[in-house]
Amino acid sequence: MLQQRSKIFLLIFYRNKLNAERENINKEITQFLDFRGNEMAKIEKEKKRWEKNKEISKQIANRSNIVDLDIGGTIKISTTKETLMKFPESSLAKFIQPFDSSSSNSGFQLHNGRIFIDRDGPTFLNVINYLRNGTFPSFKNDKEKLLFDDELDFWQIPYKHLNKHKTSFKFDKEWCAETIRIESSQMRLYKNDNQHGIVFCKPNLDEENNYIEFKIVISKNVTNQTKNKSHLFLGAVKKIHYRYENLLSTFWRDCPSSYYWDTWNTKLIKTDENGAQIGSTSGYGCQCINVETNLAIKYDSEEKTLSFYKNGVNLGVAFRNVPSGLTPSLDVWFEEGTIEIIKVSKPEEQKFL
Repeated sequence: MLQQRSKIFLLIFYRNKLNAERENINKEITQFLDFRGNEMAKIEKEKKRWEKNKEISKQIANRSNIVDLDIGGTIKISTTKETLMKFPESSLAKFIQPFDSSSSNSGFQLHNGRIFIDRDGPTFLNVINYLRNGTFPSFKNDKEKLLFDDELDFWQIPYKHLNKHKTSFKFDKEWCAETIRIESSQMRLYKNDNQHGIVFCKPNLDEENNYIEFKIVISKNVTNQTKNKSHLFLGAVKKIHYRYENLLSTFWRDCPSSYYWDTWNTKLIKTDENGAQIGSTSGYGCQCINVETNLAIKYDSEEKTLSFYKNGVNLGVAFRNVPSGLTPSLDVWFEEGTIEIIKVSKPEEQKFL
């Protein structure tokens, strides 16, 4: 009798244990089903969001050339695909490439119909202006410039136009006096004659080609015959008014439509289309008597001004109301030396208090 009761007790015990385990399993199944349902709902929601973004991405890619951007939620700008993809190998160009329907990802996030870029707004805007204009923006302080440099590095955008000024200027062999020899690269000339000579450069000064810089090296063996003469006239001329044979002339009447800086006597000389002087100003810049000097010409197409530089320092506006299409010109008076067109960084404008 006792043995039978023990068996009944064990049976009840195990049955209760099985019921408890079954209840736990049912709870786990319920929890799993709830979890799966929530995850499936999230996936479905993400799928709908992705499909919506995909459709908007296609619209952005297929519509006009305009791209709407939201930069860090602080700046909303619109620009063109050409601007953003100006440097095809940059990460910005690859980021903004038109949506490919075969891709599983649009490559960017969208916020209120705009491509969202999680970067500092003002700094990125400076990059956009750099891509638009090819010129450095004006910085209020060194911190702003450092942020700009970092942003270019982040997007792998090169300093194509400014940090490395890639000049397209060359000396023009067809417009070069016989007293001057130009090397094959057309980037350097040699002077070894006591007679002066004029040489032109190409292309003309315009909005894109607005800055040309020269490295002048004069031999120390200056004769008494030449040491009292101006070693160089630097300027720009209207080439169509010139005659080739006058590249050896010493008369201003044979230098029509010209804007010259006499670098030795610090004079500015301007002539009309007939070669008559219509302006002469003394005291411009400082006397250039060094045996090695960097001199430059800058044309501002908006202000219509012509300025000169010495060793990276802007000497101020020399001429105003200067027409576009002028040809850079050098009237070389030193007896022996070289002049080289150099590729350098454009000097930043100095600000004086």
